[in-house]
Amino acid sequence: LYQQVYAQSEIHFDQHRARFFDALFCDATQPGFLFVFRAQQRIVGWKLCYVHGDKLIDKYVGFAYPEARRYGLFFVSWAECIDYALRHGLQHYISGWTDAEVKAYLGAQFTMTRHAVYLRNPLLRFGLRHLAYKFESDSRWANVDTPSRST
Repeated sequence: LYQQVYAQSEIHFDQHRARFFDALFCDATQPGFLFVFRAQQRIVGWKLCYVHGDKLIDKYVGFAYPEARRYGLFFVSWAECIDYALRHGLQHYISGWTDAEVKAYLGAQFTMTRHAVYLRNPLLRFGLRHLAYKFESDSRWANVDTPSRST
């Protein structure tokens, strides 16, 4: 199911294989836990989450398509995670930065990205200073002014 999410996503991080998740799910020392979503006796989705301090961190997800879309599993899984966080007195739910427009529609608040990169070459540093906003895609869709850049 993770591979199905990976295949349909425009943004890619590391591509993990089944043996990675087998090892993760079977390791009793891992503090994570699974949300499992079923429809008609079949698993159609899962989320692997971790609690860190007062935060619920949504780390990995797997969905079966097209069933996940049919059942609105993105929204349902998000709501389940928020419900879990509230029931356990957690203050924050961290779900990552992909699909930000959908998350904004669902009421999420965001911390915008600001990259901390220092180029040693002064010419490159000068030239790229004016292009930094192009690497901060979250501020573009959210109509947030790019912070002023000072050296």
